[in-house]
Amino acid sequence: QTSFLDGPLAWNTHYRYRIIAKRELTINKPADPNTGVPADPNHVESGFSPSHPAGDGVGITTPPIPAPGDPTNLIATFSAPSTSNLQWIDNSTDEDGFLIEFGPDGTNWLAQTAVGPHTSPATGPMTAMQVAIPPDTIRYYRVFAYRVTPYAKSNPSNVAMIVAIPRAPTNLAETSVTSFQSVLQWKDNSNIETGFRIEYCNPSLFACTSPGTTGWATAGTTGPSSGTGALLSFVDGRFAASTLKYRVVAFNASGDSAPSDAITSTTPAGPLVTPLNLTATPAGPHQINVAWSDTVDDKGYRLEFSDSGPSGPFAHLATTGQNVTTYADAPLPGGKYRCYRVRAIDVAANRRSDPSNVACATTPMGPIPAAPTNAVAVPWSGNPTMAVEFTWQDNSTNEDGFIVEHSSNNSTWREVGRTLPNVSVLRIGNYDPNSVQYFRVRAYNFEGLSGYSNTASVLLLGPPRPVWLNPSKDNMVATSACYIDGTFAHTFSPAINDINIVIVRKLGADTGTYTCNTSPGSCTNQGGLVPISSEPAVNQVQLNWNGPGTFRLEFHFLKNVTYELHARAINVHGASASAFIASFVVLADCPLG
Repeated sequence: QTSFLDGPLAWNTHYRYRIIAKRELTINKPADPNTGVPADPNHVESGFSPSHPAGDGVGITTPPIPAPGDPTNLIATFSAPSTSNLQWIDNSTDEDGFLIEFGPDGTNWLAQTAVGPHTSPATGPMTAMQVAIPPDTIRYYRVFAYRVTPYAKSNPSNVAMIVAIPRAPTNLAETSVTSFQSVLQWKDNSNIETGFRIEYCNPSLFACTSPGTTGWATAGTTGPSSGTGALLSFVDGRFAASTLKYRVVAFNASGDSAPSDAITSTTPAGPLVTPLNLTATPAGPHQINVAWSDTVDDKGYRLEFSDSGPSGPFAHLATTGQNVTTYADAPLPGGKYRCYRVRAIDVAANRRSDPSNVACATTPMGPIPAAPTNAVAVPWSGNPTMAVEFTWQDNSTNEDGFIVEHSSNNSTWREVGRTLPNVSVLRIGNYDPNSVQYFRVRAYNFEGLSGYSNTASVLLLGPPRPVWLNPSKDNMVATSACYIDGTFAHTFSPAINDINIVIVRKLGADTGTYTCNTSPGSCTNQGGLVPISSEPAVNQVQLNWNGPGTFRLEFHFLKNVTYELHARAINVHGASASAFIASFVVLADCPLG
């Protein structure tokens, strides 16, 4: 029992082997008087056995080129105000680059960014930056290595997450002030803040610009709110009879948000007389009229509102001039419930009264738009393999526009665009070829949202995927038969126009032809086996096909000729990659007829 290790070998290459035994024998060879050759006592005679196996030996095909190695150890860190820094370990030496995917939850991946390969050294740490990360974003990343020729993509790396800085708070206002304290209130616009920092600045000593850092100090901090849109309060009671500027910053582990707009607060000498008899009256579907009694010492009035009921919290709505005791709150949506209170103010002296009584009212409901119908999605002629033209029927006269939503699975939906009133078409792109996409639409106006249209789906067709033809024999066929049978096991989706089978003569000489039979479909001969310079002769069989079914290639050649069969699928968008079918060895003459 002997063995031999041959290597290294090329990927995806067919090799053939056979073994021949050699024997050598030393003899005393006498002189040859006819030729004059002298005697040789150490003459060596050599002999060779027949080859094993006989004929062309045995063959083996090496495996395809493996995909690039999987990236590992992905780490994502956030740098304020808007940069995600990615680092991973490159475990491949033959990648053409990396694909960075990101998404909102580690499951749904929204976009892909390509970066170049790791060049020196071939493997090791790799870094990339993702910029313009919006505030209040939680983003998940993963990385693939890819190679262009032959195309292959690695498995994804581990998933890494970053948390951006919070959104800036807004609507900072002073809800009450006395000689000894200022009560501040603001709107939380973030879901990811750790807390809020309230800062103050003395305008008699500094410019107190916001944004800016000079002169600003910390008055205190508060914890996070219950969610976006909540109103938070802070009481600063350290400065009596003084004028200060205030602002609020949201913060988390990634950094600070932009600051809110700054407001000025002056603790007054004493309160003004409180207004009385506040009333709130609906005036149509979009307005509430508010009125109150005039006071003797007002310099104007501050009107406050609450959408949470008579217990508040209340926020600043408007300021009127001296002796102005009415206000029209508009525009408001239909069915809006809102409560009000009012204070007398003296802006010059930074004085205000306690709040009046609370009055509440609800606007009547107005009509919402009718739902769109007859939604249709078709491939857009400008880019039919990746873009969609989505249209619908506008059934309303009171819409402010339309909201279009998309899904790749007819289950998870997200908004992808809005149109103006009376515009009932939207073109959307950058989808994968050979995929089904889903769309729906609804109208909206100030009163609310209509119902959804029907769901429209569209199949975007591109070049076909590589086709595999299954021969009825092994991939390496050595037979005295003059044909090879194969099957198309499945219907092709997307449909294809035809299949090309390429016949390459590898060994031997011939002057023959071939015929091709299929069921169903048809077969045409694309030319004889004609050598091209020193290359093996090539012939092509074209099958007009949509499968499934069978085919037979009948050979009319002399024996001891070796062929390789390859195939590719073709449709109107292009051709797939070529796929190997089998090697075929003719061991007996296959004459015409």
